[in-house]
Amino acid sequence: METLKICLFGTVELWRGAQQVPALPTQKSRALLCYLLLNRDRLHRREQLSDMLWPTRDGQAARQCLRTELWRVHSVLEGRRRRGPRGAYLTVDGGQVGFNTDQAYWLDVAEFDRQLDRLRDCQSVPLPVDRYHDLTSAIGLYRADLLEEVDYEWCLIERQRLKTRVIAAMEKLLRHYEAQRAWEAAVRTCYKLLGHDPLLEPVHCALMRCFHMLGNRGAALRQFDVCRELLERELDVEPMVETISLWRRIRSGREGEEGAPAPAREAPEQARPERTAPPLRDPVDAMKRVLVELETTRSQIDDARSRLQRAIGSLEPTARPRERGVRPPSSRQPNP
Repeated sequence: METLKICLFGTVELWRGAQQVPALPTQKSRALLCYLLLNRDRLHRREQLSDMLWPTRDGQAARQCLRTELWRVHSVLEGRRRRGPRGAYLTVDGGQVGFNTDQAYWLDVAEFDRQLDRLRDCQSVPLPVDRYHDLTSAIGLYRADLLEEVDYEWCLIERQRLKTRVIAAMEKLLRHYEAQRAWEAAVRTCYKLLGHDPLLEPVHCALMRCFHMLGNRGAALRQFDVCRELLERELDVEPMVETISLWRRIRSGREGEEGAPAPAREAPEQARPERTAPPLRDPVDAMKRVLVELETTRSQIDDARSRLQRAIGSLEPTARPRERGVRPPSSRQPNP
């Protein structure tokens, strides 16, 4: 029996060998199959499935709809095969239904999880060759978010879990490229990460560093402006102190004087917070942050004033240059 290949990232696709299986005819039949695949470790009561897919219909009408969609799923999975038992991929046991995992099948979501699970205990940076291949292979399976046309709650939860995993995997890949000084590959990875979540401020910082190490200081400084505008528009916050400090070092030419920055230490995957909504601003925290920035700015201004006075003192009166102001990272930054 040929292996049934099932792809759930993006839209549902079924393949038997090199031939694509005709698509399931209705959205309900696709949702039913996907639910059985994502919960393939157990059987499900018919009442549960009918209530989930047809919550507004009465019990008898919902069960009749379920029978129709089960028949459609069965017809597509079995096709016109003459070999193998009928009903091989669906298990129907009295009032329960499930996907038969004893048959030959390949599921992209399961393979994605399996490859990333092999990387859980690997803390090496850069990665060993075999783990690097596992990582890039898993990321390659993620064609798009899970089941883009399905909007049931169970799908939204699983979609967010998988998206969180692929972001963590791409951050691991970014650290690998930074450690190898593969700056162009790191830039491509940064852009892919920002495609998943444009508010990942540490990724904007990594992109600034990569541009700087490639000798494109202008692109690095422009990336700071992109980051600042995004944070202000979407979250109404300023960049972190670390981001502003990096911007200043790049602008002054002091970033990377002793080589590339060390890759950030990897945090446990399960400890990464999910960004589900813009965080509420804490007034006390905001005040502390402003005070820190004020102190940093005051110290830098005092230092700049001292250096300027020393420079002026060493010049002839007729050769003294006019002072030029330096634009702060944001027009909203308070003056000391």
